[in-house]
Amino acid sequence: MSLTIESQETSVGEIINDFEQCTRGLWSATTKYQKVTALLISWLDDDLGVDKEVDRLELLFKHEFRYETERYHIPSSDSAAELSYRLSTFIKDHALDTNVLSIFYYAGHGDNTAEGTAGYPEWRAKRDGGPTLGWFTLQSNILNANGDVLVLLDCCHAATKTQGFFKHGQMEILAASSSGSRVPKPGRVSFTSVLMREVRKQITAGKDVPIRWLQRHLWDSLTQPALTESPQYFPLAKDDLPTIRLAPLPSPVPAGFARKHEPPSSFALLSISFREDPKGKQLADWLASYPPNIVSSVSIEGLVLKARLLQGLGADKDIFTGSILGSLSNSTQGEILAQIKSLSHTMSTSDCLAQAIASDRLGAGNPGDQLADMVKAKTLSDIDQKVCALAETIEDGILLETDINLSCAEDDQIVAVCGADKTISLRQRLISSSFISEQLELPRRSIVWASSLRRGSRNTQSRLRIGRVNGHAIIAETFKYELLAHDVEAEGPSPNQLQQLKKMAAQLCHPKSNNFHILPGLGYIHEQSANSFSLLFDLATAIDSDQDKTGASFVTLLDHMSKQKRVPLGHRIRLAFALAEAMENFHKVGWVHKSFKSNNVVLFPKSPKRENSDEPMVDVDHPWLFGFEYSRPEDAETDLKTNYSAETNAYMHPERWGKPLARFSKAHDVYSLGVIMLEIAYWKPILQFSELKQQCVDPDSVKAAFLQRVRGDGPHMCGEKLSKGIEACLTFKELVEGRSDLEAHKMFRERILDQLKNVGTNI
Repeated sequence: MSLTIESQETSVGEIINDFEQCTRGLWSATTKYQKVTALLISWLDDDLGVDKEVDRLELLFKHEFRYETERYHIPSSDSAAELSYRLSTFIKDHALDTNVLSIFYYAGHGDNTAEGTAGYPEWRAKRDGGPTLGWFTLQSNILNANGDVLVLLDCCHAATKTQGFFKHGQMEILAASSSGSRVPKPGRVSFTSVLMREVRKQITAGKDVPIRWLQRHLWDSLTQPALTESPQYFPLAKDDLPTIRLAPLPSPVPAGFARKHEPPSSFALLSISFREDPKGKQLADWLASYPPNIVSSVSIEGLVLKARLLQGLGADKDIFTGSILGSLSNSTQGEILAQIKSLSHTMSTSDCLAQAIASDRLGAGNPGDQLADMVKAKTLSDIDQKVCALAETIEDGILLETDINLSCAEDDQIVAVCGADKTISLRQRLISSSFISEQLELPRRSIVWASSLRRGSRNTQSRLRIGRVNGHAIIAETFKYELLAHDVEAEGPSPNQLQQLKKMAAQLCHPKSNNFHILPGLGYIHEQSANSFSLLFDLATAIDSDQDKTGASFVTLLDHMSKQKRVPLGHRIRLAFALAEAMENFHKVGWVHKSFKSNNVVLFPKSPKRENSDEPMVDVDHPWLFGFEYSRPEDAETDLKTNYSAETNAYMHPERWGKPLARFSKAHDVYSLGVIMLEIAYWKPILQFSELKQQCVDPDSVKAAFLQRVRGDGPHMCGEKLSKGIEACLTFKELVEGRSDLEAHKMFRERILDQLKNVGTNI
């Protein structure tokens, strides 16, 4: 969401700076805190066995959130005095700054007998006998903190009365139960176990964890396995402040540069007029009061801010010194300078327009206000295009030129402005094995398959399945692995197969833009009895929120072409563009798919079809890719095994038919894209083409026949743009022979992606 400020005297820089400082981390999955420290409290003589659960919580905080943690075991002697002293020293050491968060967690017995009144919980080391202390009195120590405070209580009778309000920031208590309730012992359905599972799911999906939302979510009927008692939530701040949001501590971002956001599914543009110049904090307090959980970001003219920062590079006579951009080639640096100059010209035009509107020459109430709206929209569109082009040039150069230090690039200020750091991180994970997580395997019993699978081919039905993992809607792709032929006692995959699977799962789970057209990964399961792995993907991105996700239908592009006989050309071109866009993003980070075919393109339904609309029931604008069994980095070992399957070879470059004659490369992927685009153009599966119905099929002859077809009646069947894109795909290997990765990538964008861009919307 963006805000357009119509005020002549406002200092935009001051407003933006104040606004960003006041709202840092409120909406994004990065935190506003500079430091987060958790004190994990349990009894030294505990008889519940909470230590293993506390260990897991500590690992979650330390390794996945990058929080500092301290363990404290309450001694049996002078328990209350010792804990009071520990709380006071913790506040002194960690909680006196205003931009920090302190987390206090307790696991152990709780009773309701202290003071003889509900709401005065007594903490106990043992169920019967043993040391005790009264938490009601001790919690006053926490009120001395200057930063935000979160209290997590996993015990019976956890809810507690409080002593006044917290004056310095936000303080929230999330308790496992009310003051009259008991909770399960440590285990699968304990408060701590369920909390850790749901929190991990949120951050794996790239989202933060609002505490107010978390309390409702933990008690939601869809959260399985379910809690036995309703968690209790208490905000104790003196002022009405936004809820605390847990998110991993980010890598340092240079001061003054924009935060990084997930690509929005939608946005709103608001035009707000002020009677006097606003302050950034005023806007922040207004917008942050009760933001709904669906808001991912709020910025003041985020587009223009980014454009201003990039435009400002042109004022520096030597922008490349001290920046990773200095490592780029002379040609790329020249292109960057030319684009900055073009952006500056457009921004100057925008400034003139803003002044004209401010002086009411083109403002509301004048006959020209409709023209003014059109000019404003066109100007913003021009700025958007130039900003994107400049960011793409910088990102392409860093990722595709040789000898670029990616670690330095991630920390570069200009890279931060462009928002290229996420893609760079993806590239680093792809080429390194050090990022492989050992925690991506989920237990088989955690999945409940949907009782009704989609209608479709039996082969696809067994390969792609919908279900739930701990109440979360997922789609799983299953593929089998081969046992080692020389090892008769082998009971699972080879170490190399398992390593490749883990690396692929880690890559799929890493946050990425929707332009990859890959659903967010959640991990994998191993069904050893079936010699198979299943990769799990989050369905929430693909299905509208008002649809029943586990009852959702889906269809592969291959099946859709067989069932839906007529699809408007504009829809088909948009589908082709989306697939080309996916491949461009794949190849930019050095990732090859290796199995790009219409059976691995999945389409989900749109919202209910409008009456008298010719829009298809499936969402052709958002195809999702599967078939990752063979996907890998381009420079990894290639598989030269023989494959005579007609269904597979039909999509393959002639060099990869039957027994492959060459290592798999990006150009082979692009050829497969061309075959899919040929299917889309003629709207029929490739095996129904006459070129593949001959008794003896020669791969080079098939390629030549495809080219003859698309050069002949291609423009008539699908238009000149799509036919030229198909031709470029089928001849891409020859087009890029001897060219660098960067030159080849530019040619892909020019000859294929740009041919299709915006064409489908005008047909």
